[in-house]
Formats: sequence, structure tokens, C-alpha cells
Amino acid sequence: MCDKLITATPTHNGTGLSIGSAALEARGTRTAAIESPYVNTATAPYSPGRYCFRAEWPGDSNHVGALTEFSGTTECFTVNQHSTTTTTEPRLRVTADGVTTDTAIGTPVAVNARVVDHALITGADGFGTPIGTVEFFICDPQHVTVVAGAEVCAAGNGTALDGNGPAAGIGVPTTEVTPETGVPPKSEATSPEVAANVVGTWCFRATYKPDTTNYTGSGDATHTECFTVQDSSSVPTAQDWLPNDTAVVTATGGTALSGTLTFDLYTGDSCGATPDSQFVSGHEYVRTLTNATSLADRTQSTSNTTDKVKLSAGASWSWKVTFTSSDTSKVTNPSSSSCETTELTIAN
Repeated sequence: MCDKLITATPTHNGTGLSIGSAALEARGTRTAAIESPYVNTATAPYSPGRYCFRAEWPGDSNHVGALTEFSGTTECFTVNQHSTTTTTEPRLRVTADGVTTDTAIGTPVAVNARVVDHALITGADGFGTPIGTVEFFICDPQHVTVVAGAEVCAAGNGTALDGNGPAAGIGVPTTEVTPETGVPPKSEATSPEVAANVVGTWCFRATYKPDTTNYTGSGDATHTECFTVQDSSSVPTAQDWLPNDTAVVTATGGTALSGTLTFDLYTGDSCGATPDSQFVSGHEYVRTLTNATSLADRTQSTSNTTDKVKLSAGASWSWKVTFTSSDTSKVTNPSSSSCETTELTIAN
């Protein structure tokens, strides 16, 4: 007895794949029978489609003539496609020291954060690895909708993400077959990168499209595909300084002094003697002394009330103060100067 399996239109056309043969076994005085081997097993599953058995018996010495049994009604069965599940996870993308990593989003992300969607497609043991494509979509806060009380990127909304597939919005999964016995095979895909540049709730949507007749498609557009983008605030500070200086002109013998006293402000600590020390424009102040004998007359100050300078940590400033006498008959050094350094500690 020989059993054959034929596919497609259930007609007896003499074709088919032999699945085995065996000797008939007596089942009473006038009956003999035998069962064919099992087909469509876990280790050798059939692709979805319509299948039919056909049994052929060549006859024996007592019963001359071959017999064929076939029925398009009772000898046929259908193998359906197996379902898949697609689960997704929004991830934050960070690049540090030239290495890019994607981690699950557990808390709100900062505005302009780089995010991707990761899809995991699970098949069935014995049906092979789910292959095909995944369509990724992103809904910004303006296009997120509420379905059954939850925010989602509903079908028909969002922007298709281009960049890693044969057509707009399609990404080719990277196959990741699970090697453990009994664990269903899986594939994965990662969407192109998105810059989340608006505050609010964002949601991904992913749809798996199989490239094999063994599986049906599946998708994920649940609220777990959503994440929150938040802005941040800061209060940077910068101190400024209203520079002024005071100088006292002295005379060893108490001579009445006449002349000019000049105040010049410089960056750096050398009053212009080194390249890093530059005159600060607008900060030169000239005072006139006329027969100054008292301490009050010889004490002069700048009068800056509006022109501030910005301070930075570690910066130095210096004042160059020069007295030029207008009566050379009374002083041996008609011009004398000093350099006064200012160092400021800044704690913003």
C-alpha cells in the first residue's frame, strides 16, 4: 500500500509526493488496513495551503488489478498560516566616546533627545524565522490620539520613517533566531532615529509584514509605544564689576603739587606691559592737581558709575596710575607711575 500527498486543486491527477508504503495488516477475515506516516509535524511543518491524500494499492494474487482511493472531500485538509506577535519598545539613543547605545525609555526624555523604536517579532516553533519587513511610524504630540482612554499613534496617523528599507517607512528586520530547543524563533528591527524636538507625548507605531507564507502579519500601536518629552530650565549667572580706583599723590618734602593724575584700566596684571594685558576702552580718567598741599587735595578717584565689565573666573585686572608734574622746578621726577593689580574671586 502506498500513500501520496498532493497539493493545490484536489483532483486525482497522478501526481503527488510519496510519503511512504507499508504492508497491509489483516483486520478481520475480509479486511486489511494500514495508516500512513504522520505529516505536518513540528519537526517538518508544511507551508500554508491545501493538501490531499491519495492511496494506491497494486493488488495481489487473489485480487487482480490496482486500486486508487481519492476523495476531494474526505481526503483533503488545509494548513493555515501561523500567527506572529510584534512587541515594540521605544529606546533612547546615546553616543559617547564613539559608541552608540540604545536603552529603554523609563523616564521622560529631554527635548531634542534621539529616540528609536525596537520591534521584536515572535513566530512559532517549527515554522521558521519570521522574515520580511517592519513599517515604523512616529506621531508627535500634535498627531497623538486617545483611543480607549490611552494615547496612541493610531492607524492613519503619524509620519512614516524612511531610511532602512526598500520603501518609505519600511525597515528590514535583522534575524535573530533563538537557538534554545522549544523556544519560538524571533526577528528584530530598529527604526530610523527620530529627534524628539517638541515637548509632550510622542508615540511610535510598528507593523510587521511577513515575507513568507508561513506567517501572518502583526503590529504594535499600544500606549507602551509612547514616551514623554520634557523641557528643562537653568539659571546661568554672570557677575559684572563697576571698576573704580583711588590714588594719593605724595611729596616727600610737602611741596605743593600741580599737574595731572591719569588712571588707566587694563586686563591682565601687568598694566599693558605684556601681550595679554590690554587697555580697556573707555576707562581712562584724568584728574588735575593745582598747588595741592592737603591730603584731601592729593587724593583723587575715578568717577565710573555706568560702564560695567563682565567678570570671569581667574581673570586679573590692573590699574596704571601716572602723575605728571607741571612744575619741573619743584620735583626731580616730573612723571611717576604705579601698577595696581586686582584679582577677583567669583562664585556664581
